[in-house]
Amino acid sequence: MTAALHLMAAMVALSGLVAALFILLGTRRVDVTVGVFLDLLVAAGLLRLAAASTWSAIIGAGAILGIRQIVMWAFRRGGRALGGWRPLITRHLRTESGT
Repeated sequence: MTAALHLMAAMVALSGLVAALFILLGTRRVDVTVGVFLDLLVAAGLLRLAAASTWSAIIGAGAILGIRQIVMWAFRRGGRALGGWRPLITRHLRTESGT
């Protein structure tokens, strides 16, 4: 059972990476891409937590949740919370698309 949960957690994490890549290519929105990727990492962390209820698994799941909250808060603030890097990304994507 534990090996199956660890395998499922790895598969969810890998699918998060693949889904994030497709979302980035399809929407070119970094905030949506990072949100989906972090949500699937949270799911993988919770699967790991179900497999082994150790303190390291609990801390790992909590760390992923904390990082997700901080990153999504920064995106909601328009990137100003992290030094204004979001407008630079948007400007770069606009120049590449020719608009």
